[in-house]
Amino acid sequence: MTIFTVEIEYSDGIVLELVSCSLIKCIDYINSHERFPSIGNNVIFSIWENHSRISKAIICGYRSSALISLKEDRKFTYEEVMKKLCSK
Repeated sequence: MTIFTVEIEYSDGIVLELVSCSLIKCIDYINSHERFPSIGNNVIFSIWENHSRISKAIICGYRSSALISLKEDRKFTYEEVMKKLCSK
């Protein structure tokens, strides 16, 4: 069975936020997080099979338009996460 997790990395540690059978649910959860768009240092999406992590995507958790010079806060997308997961 494939499991997806999303964690938030802060300066003092990592917090597991969600475990799901759907990567989309993990992405939606982070995009609706109470601290979005400045969630934490990094957001870590992982794929697990048979109790082993098979892939991990580490993406900057600061998505504020003020910090990255965009017109609006940048949501995490399925394509962005998959690109990072598949690049390993």
